Amino acid sequence: PFHASVIAVLLVAALMIWDYRGVDARDRRVAAAVVRCGGQIDSLPFWPIGTEYRIRVTHPWSESELKSLGELNTLRGNVAVAFVDCELTQHELELAKKYLNHCQLFRIANDRVIPWTSATNAEKTKSQ
Repeated sequence: PFHASVIAVLLVAALMIWDYRGVDARDRRVAAAVVRCGGQIDSLPFWPIGTEYRIRVTHPWSESELKSLGELNTLRGNVAVAFVDCELTQHELELAKKYLNHCQLFRIANDRVIPWTSATNAEKTKSQ
């Protein structure tokens, strides 16, 4: 019984180390991709449960940039992408929703945070 509990503790510790390294490596890859695409990323880590990721973008991402950011969908936690003082066309918003389908999309204009919850929101917020 003693040996079994020691083995179980060592196994759990090994799995936690393996998980932490995997999460850390993915976070680094995603952060580098966001920066390459001209964005900024901050996070509030709460491993192993998840992390809150906050991404700020000052220009609409192209389709190729959005494809390269697809790993954002695999992050453990909440991912919020805020387009700051930039306009997205209906097509750009649809692409962002397609490639970042597990992320929450927002627009920040005049210090107001506006969630993009529907496709019609792009045209509505563009006129503000």
